[in-house]
Amino acid sequence: MAKHYFSFKRFGIHQAGCSMKVSSDGCLFGAWIAEQLQGKSGRALDVGTGTGLLALMVAQRAPQLFIDAVEIDQLAAAQAKHNVLHSPFSDQIQVFSISVQEFVAQSNTLYNYIFTNPPFFENSLQPSGSSRAVATHTVALKYEELLSIAVAKLVSDGFLFIMLPALSVDKFIFLAARRRLLPHMCLYWRSRNSEPPHIAMLQLGKLPAVQLQQHHYSFYTPENNYSPYVRSLLAEYYLYF
Repeated sequence: MAKHYFSFKRFGIHQAGCSMKVSSDGCLFGAWIAEQLQGKSGRALDVGTGTGLLALMVAQRAPQLFIDAVEIDQLAAAQAKHNVLHSPFSDQIQVFSISVQEFVAQSNTLYNYIFTNPPFFENSLQPSGSSRAVATHTVALKYEELLSIAVAKLVSDGFLFIMLPALSVDKFIFLAARRRLLPHMCLYWRSRNSEPPHIAMLQLGKLPAVQLQQHHYSFYTPENNYSPYVRSLLAEYYLYF
């Protein structure tokens, strides 16, 4: 059973009202985005913020970046607002309880960065419970629609960050290329070296990359400890690192 509260070094996450709880994958994704955006300024859009985890992780390492966090589920949005309000980063983050489609239709703001998690499991069985289904599947937001939003709302040198099931990467890159969003970096993650990757973290932009960076990482060492890269990413956040 998931905990209702998760403590990080500089903020906490209350999550009793959220269908999608804090996960190791989500924490790692947030820490990776934050590493890429460390010290950056401008505006960012968090699509489907859930508990507000990604926005808070990014805000911690990019104090000059202002984040609009959008969440369609009202209970989750209320939880995210609470988490942001009780964090040191409340001046950087604004939470909107609205669908991202409605949000972008009402706003003329352009963004330097857009990030989104959880991944959209298009071909998997839908989990029980409508709110969880909306959170984890392309029920409310299809790949194509997300990409169209990114193209419309990103500045010319902006970036989209997304976490996907590893098997969905090729399809997503193909769909993105049709909209002239090009991959810059792709990190494949597996639990251990002997296992296939289960998730991938992508960075895409309107401008072509000098060279696509592809990396393969493991969560754990053969001794079942966190791998060195995982530890380096999460050291700013996890209490026991």
